[in-house]
Amino acid sequence: MHRAVDIIDNFYSNEQLNTIFNYCSNTEFTPTLQPWKFKDTYASRFEAYPCHESKILDLCTGESEESNVYKMLWDVLVGLDYRLVDMHTFFRKLYQEEIKKSVCSDGKGLRHKDSGEHIHIAGVVYLDQAPSFKSGTRLFTYADDFPQHDCDIQIGSKFNRAIIYKSQTSHQALFDLNVKSRFIQTFFLKVEGYDETITDIQEYEKS
Repeated sequence: MHRAVDIIDNFYSNEQLNTIFNYCSNTEFTPTLQPWKFKDTYASRFEAYPCHESKILDLCTGESEESNVYKMLWDVLVGLDYRLVDMHTFFRKLYQEEIKKSVCSDGKGLRHKDSGEHIHIAGVVYLDQAPSFKSGTRLFTYADDFPQHDCDIQIGSKFNRAIIYKSQTSHQALFDLNVKSRFIQTFFLKVEGYDETITDIQEYEKS
């Protein structure tokens, strides 16, 4: 079976979720935009997908809230047989009032890829309590994807659900305009023995 995306419900344990929410309640979120790699082309955040992000957690060591959150995610992914070499992660919040003032006022973020020399696999954990199909993610998995105008996969947001996909997969974040905010954790992985020619995450895990 070939899959362009892994969908994992109940990604974190309740104890791990408590650690995450405690950390996020005490951390600063900075106004920014997505897709970040094109930030210099926009005159303001509202010409893109406006959001607020925590600091990036990258190879955290020692004993701290930051390192605990980082190590939890690392351990969960290793338990799912991802052979990690490097990882960075952060949290993102979005607000209805800002989305409505932006070019994404229809609730659809800007389609993009999470490209980068040290990124092989990307993922999102949905942390909103209420489920919403309209607040999930669209993926465009056709190999030569820009002629692909309609997504072939749309995954709904569900509390503690993770989706994991190749970083070169074109995707589009969604925002349910019936809710006040959206809260997610994103992560980006460099993994051992990754082959860009492999189209299926499950193939990578078995290689």
